[in-house]
Amino acid sequence: MQGFINAGEFLAVITRAEAIELMDEAHFSVFGVTNDQRKARKAAFTELKTAVNNDSENSFFDIPAIERLVKR
Repeated sequence: MQGFINAGEFLAVITRAEAIELMDEAHFSVFGVTNDQRKARKAAFTELKTAVNNDSENSFFDIPAIERLVKR
């Protein structure tokens, strides 16, 4: 999809803002969350994973896998 967007931008068929909006819509339809929500969730899990190395009580692996799944 990125190649088509790049071609559209190169040919001036689509603007960068339109391309970003199109990608956000596609991301929402595939993942069921906005790109910003997904980034925030990923950052939270990354923080929990690094807490494992620091022996934190709220580590990522203390959360049951079934609860870590995204509910759609």
